[in-house]
Amino acid sequence: RMCNCLAILLLLLLPVDLSYFCFYHACVLSSSSKAKGDGGTADLICEGCNGLINIAENFDDICARREVNESMVMCREADAGCDWTGTIKQYEAHYSKCPLMTIPCLAQGCTSLVPRNQLNEHQESVCIGREIKCPFCDEKIRVANQDQHLRENCPKVKLVCPNQCGVVDLSRDQVAAHRKTCPREKVHCYYANAGCGFHDIRTALPLHHEQNLAYHLQLISRMGEQNKEQMLKANVRLQEKNRELTGMVAMLREQQINVDRKLEAMQSMMDRFSQQMVTVVAHTGSTGCMAFSGITSPTSPPAMQGAASLPAITARLKMEIDALDGAMAVQDVQLSDLSIRQDLSEVKGNNGVLIWRIRDLTRRITDAESGRTPPLY
Repeated sequence: RMCNCLAILLLLLLPVDLSYFCFYHACVLSSSSKAKGDGGTADLICEGCNGLINIAENFDDICARREVNESMVMCREADAGCDWTGTIKQYEAHYSKCPLMTIPCLAQGCTSLVPRNQLNEHQESVCIGREIKCPFCDEKIRVANQDQHLRENCPKVKLVCPNQCGVVDLSRDQVAAHRKTCPREKVHCYYANAGCGFHDIRTALPLHHEQNLAYHLQLISRMGEQNKEQMLKANVRLQEKNRELTGMVAMLREQQINVDRKLEAMQSMMDRFSQQMVTVVAHTGSTGCMAFSGITSPTSPPAMQGAASLPAITARLKMEIDALDGAMAVQDVQLSDLSIRQDLSEVKGNNGVLIWRIRDLTRRITDAESGRTPPLY
């Protein structure tokens, strides 16, 4: 009775002494689990005396534990053929290495439980998680995925023609090329873009062409008339755009002329200003007086003020000239862009071939390469 757990009627594991209440023993694990299973309380009923037991007041029975550890037991896999016998203390070391103990296979996708001594054989020949080579493409796959690989992905698996034309020895990567010539592949008529709605197997196409020659000619003629009408409408729109662009080019050229005039006026002003500055410097150095724009002043203070204001006036005029240069550069780019658009609007047709006239081609290429104008394409 000392070596058996009162709660589960098996050999004691971590025995506790209940002698505070009675003369029975129980496992601390089974006692705690029963207490937790009883609504989380700390009390349970002794199976021997039916008394109320408080788990907090019991204590480990070291003598019982020593006696249990020296007890002789057999391996739990004895029914499977393990003949090991030994003490409880030795059992844990044996069971962690017992060749007949069932352990889970750790291969991906495998949930089998196999004896330890058969694990290697299982993983090499039976396990569905082991890697194998595909018999068709030699790709490494898992046994569990073999069916899906052959059904959906393997490029070398043998298939029959999906159109059932009689070809049965096609690999998956050859099917697409075969369908381009398969006699039973459904195709459209050569004149489908013209409006023919034929859609049948490839072998029926020659007969369809032979029987519908007049109909196909009618479709082509109708499509030609539609294209001609669209070309006329496009030509009208291009002429309108050409007139608009011509007006814009004329306006920009007029603006450019005005800018050139302003630049000439600014240059003339700069020349006069430079001459006046030379006069100021000459008079300041020789007579101590300043003559600027017809005004005579005393020697030192006004002369110094005129000399100090010279850099500011020069800088302001330089900024105005730079701004005008930038405006002229923008005008040049816009003129070039409009000129290209005008050339594009002068596209003409000749027997169905579009002709694009490009004027000053050499200059256009040079300007595009230097970045002054947008490229032709």
